[in-house]
Amino acid sequence: MCNEFCLIEELCDRAGEVTALLNIGSIYAGREQKNIAKSLYMNAQNLVQQINHQSLAEKVQQLLDAL
Repeated sequence: MCNEFCLIEELCDRAGEVTALLNIGSIYAGREQKNIAKSLYMNAQNLVQQINHQSLAEKVQQLLDAL
């Protein structure tokens, strides 16, 4: 059975997953492998929408716009 702490932990894990995807995507973008970077950023965007994390959503959009 999930309690409040569990829900907070799940959100933190998802935010960490988004951050990892963004970091890996940035590496690919820096290596001019923009298709891979875009795919990673889009995956991150899907996760951000699930957890409704505004500051991460803005970061994802900035990275997508920069491609």
